[in-house]
Amino acid sequence: WQEHAREWDDGEETKEIVEGAATLNRHRRVRTLREQEERPYSEGVTVNCLVPRPLLSNMSRTNKVGERTWYPAGGLLDSQDDSLLCDVLERSVVKGANVDGDEYKVQVYTRGKARVGNMDGDNKKKLPFVLNGVPRNAILFFDKHYQDDQFREGAFRREVGVPDGMYPDSWLDLSLETGARGENRG
Repeated sequence: WQEHAREWDDGEETKEIVEGAATLNRHRRVRTLREQEERPYSEGVTVNCLVPRPLLSNMSRTNKVGERTWYPAGGLLDSQDDSLLCDVLERSVVKGANVDGDEYKVQVYTRGKARVGNMDGDNKKKLPFVLNGVPRNAILFFDKHYQDDQFREGAFRREVGVPDGMYPDSWLDLSLETGARGENRG
């Protein structure tokens, strides 16, 4: 490992640290589009907003252009199924009895049948509404597929060994005449 760390060169001239989704999700604030002009997020991540299904279905039915207010729906939000690509337009500080922190105004986009991490900016389609009052915990970052450092040319990889005796002999003996489900291999 020490030799690899000393000699590895990814071939890129810039050596800036790229923040992945896990790191960005721990940040207290999300950058607005204006702030991203000076300090953009990595091209390998997407910004996504959790939109409760009742809110989304209500907006889809009415299909009215305009602004809506985000509200928490009963139950848990699933980070994959309930998230839509979004751009953060504005941030405001909220101080109140139950809330301390930032709320955001976001433009929401459809993502079709594509998985969250597989979306490119060119595939975004604006929905006819903007959401106000989106809390920080409803804005998530996802790594795009195959964009992590582990997929870079020349990245360090090491085989993962499995200790002897971990798997039953019947799993390892391919010469047996029947398979795991009793089918004949011959």
